[in-house]
Amino acid sequence: MKLGTIILTILFIFSNLISRGQNKNLALQPEFGKEYIYEFTEINYIQNKGGDKRDSLIKRKLISIRYTSSPQDDEKYLLVWVKGNTVEKPNRNITNFTDYRFPEFRDGFYDKRYPDFYEGLLCRVDFKYNFNTETNIVKLANLEQVLFDVRSILSEKGFGEDEIKERISIFIKEAIPQITKYLQTIYHVSTDFIAADTHETHVYDEKLEMRDSVFTFTQKKWNLEAGLYMRNITINYAKTCLIDLHTIELDTFKHQPIIKDVKYQFSTVEKRTQLKSIDIIGLNRFVISGKIENPGVKTVTLAVLKKSFGSNMHVETVFLDENNTFKFDIELNHAGFVFLQFGKNNFIDERPVISLYAKPGSEISFEAKGESFPWDIEFSGDLTGASNFMYDFRKSTEIFHQKIDSNTIQNFKYKTNYADFIKAYNDFDSFAVKYKTLIDKTTFEFISNEMTSYFLDGVLYYLSHLNYSINSPFGTVAYPRTEGANVAELQNILNSYNIYEVYNEYGIYSRHLVSRYLRYHFAKTKKVRGLTFRGYRIAGLNSGFYYSSDITQQVELARAILTGHPLYSQLIGIFISYINQEERLRTQDKSYILQQTDKYLDLMIRVCNDTEFIDAIKNSRKNLLQWQDENFVPDTKFFNQEGEQKCFKDFFDGKPTLFYISTLWGRQRYYWDKLAEDNPELNVVMIMEGSNFKEWTNYVEASTPVAKQLLLVNDNLKLTDVFVKGSNHYIAYNSDGKFIGFGDSADEIIKMGKESLLPKKKRVR
Repeated sequence: MKLGTIILTILFIFSNLISRGQNKNLALQPEFGKEYIYEFTEINYIQNKGGDKRDSLIKRKLISIRYTSSPQDDEKYLLVWVKGNTVEKPNRNITNFTDYRFPEFRDGFYDKRYPDFYEGLLCRVDFKYNFNTETNIVKLANLEQVLFDVRSILSEKGFGEDEIKERISIFIKEAIPQITKYLQTIYHVSTDFIAADTHETHVYDEKLEMRDSVFTFTQKKWNLEAGLYMRNITINYAKTCLIDLHTIELDTFKHQPIIKDVKYQFSTVEKRTQLKSIDIIGLNRFVISGKIENPGVKTVTLAVLKKSFGSNMHVETVFLDENNTFKFDIELNHAGFVFLQFGKNNFIDERPVISLYAKPGSEISFEAKGESFPWDIEFSGDLTGASNFMYDFRKSTEIFHQKIDSNTIQNFKYKTNYADFIKAYNDFDSFAVKYKTLIDKTTFEFISNEMTSYFLDGVLYYLSHLNYSINSPFGTVAYPRTEGANVAELQNILNSYNIYEVYNEYGIYSRHLVSRYLRYHFAKTKKVRGLTFRGYRIAGLNSGFYYSSDITQQVELARAILTGHPLYSQLIGIFISYINQEERLRTQDKSYILQQTDKYLDLMIRVCNDTEFIDAIKNSRKNLLQWQDENFVPDTKFFNQEGEQKCFKDFFDGKPTLFYISTLWGRQRYYWDKLAEDNPELNVVMIMEGSNFKEWTNYVEASTPVAKQLLLVNDNLKLTDVFVKGSNHYIAYNSDGKFIGFGDSADEIIKMGKESLLPKKKRVR
């Protein structure tokens, strides 16, 4: 098709859009009440005339655009938020990757050596733009609020007044125009194509495609030369939105670089704007319901990752009704995997577990038929393609041995044969491609990345065990189901991936992966360890990363292995582990650990640029500080068996009061009851958490407890949010309601309570 004909076709299709725009631009418009997620990519590299590319730098931004209205004046506007902001140099043995939301973890990050410091601030600020529906021109409407927020953020980071003014000035010149330009790129697509003169069309290839309201126009030069080399535009003209805009522009070097005797003539900038998803604004709930033909059980448990760090999941349990149906309706703010387990855990067999993809605002329903698991399941509602993809793959392999336990999904890789594992890994890509056209791009990428993380976690599991087996001081150690495992094959798989390219922030498999990745590379790096011989030990670098007793060492080692959200998430886990063991430390060590932990938490709050993560850290830090006050008594409300709300102070009645905090309802329950029976002079209370009050009361009544029973309904709070020690520990108060201390065992805390009743010894002068 000749260029003139193509342009006439374009003008005819988009005549109504062009007439609204200016300078022959396609004036595209968002739909009110919708959220658009766009990814902006800029790749800089050098290349020669043969097309060989070198020295790439990739910048990516993920931007949320919501077309909504103000409740104050009902005026429509675009609410813009930078969800992701990264830069990397790929194809290197050492990771060259920066996530501006989770920058380098050290003081002084924002000194003058980092001219792009404002990139992180973009992630902390909400931009509000007026949108002119006649001209499609956007204009920042909340400049004053943006600058106020930037000033507050810089102040919180510790900048002085002169530094704040300087950086605000840079933010105005660099950051705000950048966001405005991105928006104009989406809503004003230029129709000035490469060849303005139709007589020159012989040096170009042109292609025009129209299918299902989607228009794609591509123009590309035949030869590499300076200037605009390629442009691709894809538009959904029914929805008047840009789907894809891809350009490549070349410039020549005055002094051509030479690499390995090859000259590189061009500096290339490749830019791409891609629509990732469109969703309705404000839907932050997820609903899943199902019917099981032959369940063989009475309960269904759901687990989903909600926290911005760690692997603790939100867990709920419901009963099947008389028709063997169930329903969950939960708050959900981030897309991710949801796990369903049918029946309670036991030590005899595995309970059926399935995993599905869920996102805010979605609703899934299914009907399961068959005598035994895996069932034949028919899905309906939203995300049907994704549900079939995940369940069909799960049915096709024997690598998933899982259960929901201790507020997370536990993967028992030792039950998987290596041959089954490697076959599943090799088959996954060809299996996934069958579902690719049935699933939107964002969903498919999340599922694929998460499954890749699951496989890489397995690769590291096998490599860690095989390496230990080979190098064990006790001789070769055999691990179950590792027959045929090939170290070279596993190492090649690991080396073929950049974990940051497959990492999902709200992916439970991704978080499991980085935890094992950190341990694995620590073990590979470590050349020194403590001396141990028949119980004789000299302090040294510990054999396992998470068993170290040096918080500063752990932080520095983690910084050398991880970056971005994976690093921050693992560091929080390290800090919490030290807080949990604080009572076992000597006084001097305890003081040092608490000081170091608070120092690192303060640093994390100052350098992090993710608001949700910062809020979570602040809550953890607040909890840590208030538990250091010896007079602190939590005022959290719990439920007793009668459904009455109770708090700690309700049990202070003149006796020492001992609380056992446990996420596991059956753990040491009967021993705790025996201690309660043997020590009537003490108030003995057991606190658990759960989502289903009926299930809990049925369980407690069946156990005929002696100790008083309390339940934290974990809709919004979990035990780990209330208690600084997290779960499975003990707390003692004396008869006056004064804090005595924490305990690691039932006997220890009973001893504390009984000793508090003894008369205090008089001091001898």
